Order: sequence, then C-alpha cells, then structure tokens
Amino acid sequence: FTSSIDQALAVMNGEFTNRISRVSEKSLLGRIFKEHRAADDRIKELYLALLFREPQAAELQRALEFVNSGGPTQRNFEDLMFALLMTTEFATNH
Repeated sequence: FTSSIDQALAVMNGEFTNRISRVSEKSLLGRIFKEHRAADDRIKELYLALLFREPQAAELQRALEFVNSGGPTQRNFEDLMFALLMTTEFATNH
C-alpha cells in the first residue's frame, strides 16, 4: 500500500476522518459507548470494527493503559480510534 503525501495528509486531517473518529449519536464510537461499559470491551469492539480482529494481549494492554490514563474519557477513545484508522493494517483492509 502506498499513498502520496497529499493523500496521507487529506486522510489524517480531513473532515471525514475527524467526523467518524468522534463519539456522537450516529457514530461507531457512539454505538460502542452505548452498548459497552467496560473499557476492554470497547477496545475489542473498535478492533473488530476497524481491523476485523480482536486485539492481541499486548495491544489490549497498551490500549487499556492509554484510555485509562487520566480516566477513561471519550477523548482517549477518540484518539485510539484515530490511531487505528491511521494504521497500515486498516488501510490495507479497506
């Protein structure tokens, strides 16, 4: 998978990416927040939705440490989703 610098910047900074990586009533994260209360369940759902697999044990541990830093806030989950959207694994799966 390759992309130009312009394409990469458009994906990273574009309105679409910004909109889908936020918790809102109609977003993926909004649904996950509504259906799951535990942080580890939310992380597993994100991985399944974006990468079509559950996180490996080390990935889950790192993600839990991140989302729980300063309390499991919506913003931390939004940042985690953005990071997953920027992975090569996501780009090659979609």
